[in-house]
Amino acid sequence: MFRSPVIQFYKNFILTTNVITLSGLALCFQAQSLSYSFVFTFVKVFTNLLVGLMFLTFRKNELIYYNNLGLPASSLYLKVFVVDMAIWLI
Repeated sequence: MFRSPVIQFYKNFILTTNVITLSGLALCFQAQSLSYSFVFTFVKVFTNLLVGLMFLTFRKNELIYYNNLGLPASSLYLKVFVVDMAIWLI
């Protein structure tokens, strides 16, 4: 079965980022205000960068696998960030 390397890489982040997304949605729903969604978008961007930095710091050896596939770390982080923000905005 073929798996995209980006999806494999995103599996490392999916639990953490989805918990952050769901908690943000719950806060926006509880407050019944869209103004929180604007603020929480910046919180989500910051936490995504923090999760990426933590992955880079503690799992740097796993990036060698993706680098051997021809995918640089910056490309992977950018694609995961775009997918995660798209999920948040939907």
